[in-house]
Amino acid sequence: MKWDELTKLLGAAAAAVTAMFALFNSVLSDWVPPTEAMGTPAVTGIASFVSLVVLLVLVLVMRRRLTLAHRRQIAAAAGAAALAGLAVAFVYYGDLDEHVFVWPPAASAQPEEGDPRRHIRGEFNEMGQQASRDVGLTAAIREAGGLHKAMDDQTLWDEASRKQVERRLVLLYVVMTSLLSGAVFGLALAVMFASPTSAAAGGSSQSRG
Repeated sequence: MKWDELTKLLGAAAAAVTAMFALFNSVLSDWVPPTEAMGTPAVTGIASFVSLVVLLVLVLVMRRRLTLAHRRQIAAAAGAAALAGLAVAFVYYGDLDEHVFVWPPAASAQPEEGDPRRHIRGEFNEMGQQASRDVGLTAAIREAGGLHKAMDDQTLWDEASRKQVERRLVLLYVVMTSLLSGAVFGLALAVMFASPTSAAAGGSSQSRG
């Protein structure tokens, strides 16, 4: 593979990761899991680093000139990665919608509770299941004395369960963003190398074979 093609590959990988995480830091910011230990920027940083490493490994593997057949294979792989990413996104969104909530409610925030922000809850224990069915999550937290007291007393869910849910959300987020970054990368390659020169090179390479 020539140096100019390698430069294009590296540029496409960096552009794909940059584009994906620009979305997750703006219009899709609510899709980033609000982890207690690491914080949202750290989770986004880890996911972007993993995505970039995966794409750089792919670049190193792709040492041969990108012929027409290769571009078709890349486009097919990008489509498969996109479908897999969307499937993971569907599972992830359901998990996120079920376990992430905002506290305190904006309409009834108290100064001592701080500003409303997103939190992750664990799987409900028996008391939490009953309370959530009877009065809903927000009222259940209020009846437990507020979020901090409910978490300290483990009234509605235990800390081990919350950490397990947090780890699951982070893993799904990293897998989802890596797959979607790979899909964007593959589509970018298919477009970038879809030139008359590349097609001619692919045709001559196949004729020699």
